[in-house]
Amino acid sequence: MKKIIALALAVICLFSLASCKDKDDGTLDSFKNAISATTLSSATVEVKQTSDFLPDVPLTANYDVAFAEDGTVTLDFEYTRYIEIGDGAGATTETLHGFSTIAPNGTVSGDSVSGDIVAAATVSFNLDSSKMTYSTSKNALVADIKAADTAAVLGVAVDCDVRLTVTVSNGAVVGATISYTKLVGDIEAQVEIKCTYNK
Repeated sequence: MKKIIALALAVICLFSLASCKDKDDGTLDSFKNAISATTLSSATVEVKQTSDFLPDVPLTANYDVAFAEDGTVTLDFEYTRYIEIGDGAGATTETLHGFSTIAPNGTVSGDSVSGDIVAAATVSFNLDSSKMTYSTSKNALVADIKAADTAAVLGVAVDCDVRLTVTVSNGAVVGATISYTKLVGDIEAQVEIKCTYNK
């Protein structure tokens, strides 16, 4: 009888430890650790901007990002822009090519790249719990960040509220999305910056 009770207690303890481990995987600290532990070789970034004014003609950009051992980041990208907007909902766009290099000291050469794209591409987020409202699961963090706190969390100021989603796998960051709605003149535009990272 004593052996049966001892075995039952051992099984209960084993399951208790397993459930505690699962809970630890979804804490804010686990996402901070994943960001610190992530060393990137390359990333792809997709940017999409839509608006109610031109819902069928979004602006897009696709970035190929490479990380050198000395900390230099290069971004090779194609992006669209409007060249003519008609009286109706239609518009004409053109696709352009850009190239940018960001040195470890922050010096940028080539085409300029907006800070929110650089922050997303380099996964340099500061997950300060006092600067965001967030929820976590085992593999994803979703954080809402007020405009005044975007510089503290993203490393760059965005003049509107932002939603940040970070996805991890095996202790490393594998994806992130920054999304927000901003005013372009009098028009509200929805922006989504979606990153996939390669270790």
